Amino acid sequence: MRLTIKEEIETRLSEVIKETYPEKPIPISQVEPEKNPTYGDLSSNIAFTLSKLLKKSPGEIAERLAKNLSGGIIEKAEALKGFVNMWVSQGRLCCLLPEIEEKKDAFGRSNFGGGKRVLLEFVSANPTGPLHIGHGRGAVYGDVLGNILSASGFLVEREYYVNDTGNQIERLGESVKHRYLELLGEKGKFPEEGYSGEYIADIAKKIKEDYGEGAKDKDAIYFGKISLKILLSDIQKTLSDFSVRFDSFFYESSLYEKGEVEKLLSDLSSAAYKKDGALWLATSKLSDEKDRVLVREDGRPTYYVADLAYHRDKFDRGFSLAINLWGTDHHGYVERIKSGLRFLGYDPKRLDIILYQLVALKRGKELVSMSTRKGEFITLDDVLREVGKDAARFFLLMRKHDAHLEFDLELAKKESSENPVYYVQYLHARCSSILREAETRGVAFIPADKADLLLLQREEEHRLMAKIGLFGDEIKQAAKLYQPHRIPLYLMELAGIFHNYYHHHKVLSENKELSQARLVLINCVKIVAKNGLNLLGISAPEKM
Repeated sequence: MRLTIKEEIETRLSEVIKETYPEKPIPISQVEPEKNPTYGDLSSNIAFTLSKLLKKSPGEIAERLAKNLSGGIIEKAEALKGFVNMWVSQGRLCCLLPEIEEKKDAFGRSNFGGGKRVLLEFVSANPTGPLHIGHGRGAVYGDVLGNILSASGFLVEREYYVNDTGNQIERLGESVKHRYLELLGEKGKFPEEGYSGEYIADIAKKIKEDYGEGAKDKDAIYFGKISLKILLSDIQKTLSDFSVRFDSFFYESSLYEKGEVEKLLSDLSSAAYKKDGALWLATSKLSDEKDRVLVREDGRPTYYVADLAYHRDKFDRGFSLAINLWGTDHHGYVERIKSGLRFLGYDPKRLDIILYQLVALKRGKELVSMSTRKGEFITLDDVLREVGKDAARFFLLMRKHDAHLEFDLELAKKESSENPVYYVQYLHARCSSILREAETRGVAFIPADKADLLLLQREEEHRLMAKIGLFGDEIKQAAKLYQPHRIPLYLMELAGIFHNYYHHHKVLSENKELSQARLVLINCVKIVAKNGLNLLGISAPEKM
């Protein structure tokens, strides 16, 4: 597979460093896209790294490297305050367009992952209530990360872990049963720690419709199981409406049914000890802050045991890497899980746990608070109905996972360039419109390898080609760092460059050869925009 432009420049920079300073072992050089076109297409801070090694100033090193870099893929190189700024040659950029045209949907994909099997677990919200906007952030983050990893050569399976055992299911059942009995005219005290949202009453109504008075004498566990089935079905529908897909739903109860929990306790017995009537695991001897209870005083295993059994099951199924996406409120579970895996003989480096911040939902200037127990929350379904799937996905992806995110409902509904998703989708629609207009005017669209692409001499054209040339690198970095937000930010920058180009230059003019070259460029921008939107699970409209 051919190197990307960024990789070619990194290779060239490494070669020049070795030629310039052959006496020293040189670290791998990396370059980054330059946001300010005044300073080139890409830049490197390698001179700062080399400064300590060579005992020379970054400025002196950068000057020497820049002097030796020009030529081949690098049209020009300049040193500025210790940075090496580089411009990609016109010839290399022109070679890019036939590649994009040939690869189409596959442009940007790579084999970075080398076919490694990955189990991506995300959402896994307790099935005791509808999904809210915070769950939505984890859902779209996981879905798009799965797309990015797949596009980077990983074999990805997506899984939802269903917590269908324990006290929470019993509390759910008690809450629903209380509302059910109310419908039958029986009054009583609502469970102190019950779930009180309107959805509880809706479930009770459904049970009454299906069973009449036949469930009157059933216990809370019975109501809990029925309620869980209803809620999980609703959760699955919400995820489907949000275009979030899973390959499997793994039930916690299956770990008990298959004896996995009991087996795990047996396997950990040598590292466990009794204290205050409970069984503890000495996780503080490893990376955890304190020891953890495995079995309570009453003989019931804790959730921790099932969690460890579940993670062991992941690796026993043959996955090389397990990735968990958890809300930031689960930060205390990270080291206890990793410590437990070490006791079981697994390398904790095979488990990556990503913590994402929750979402603050804004309606105008007012922040909406959410609480599953009290039932005071805006559901993900509510947000999808109000702003649509595309806007919801894009807005939830715009910030890095560990940054707080404020979701502005009013902005998400605007049909203007103020709305980032509208701005990016309009990029694709505008490209489509230009290509349709060319056909209407009778301007023949010719393949990239037949067009005179060297006519694309404008600065804005150079920037546009350089930007689409970095698409594959952006995907690879997003996969490497688990940062899906890089893709919407990339698309917003691409849209800005394109809209600026469109306002300053006519694509269709009396110059037939120039028009045809520009149509090739427009088509390649359209391909990249669509590929990016596809990664995000967002539509690429032909008209707006």
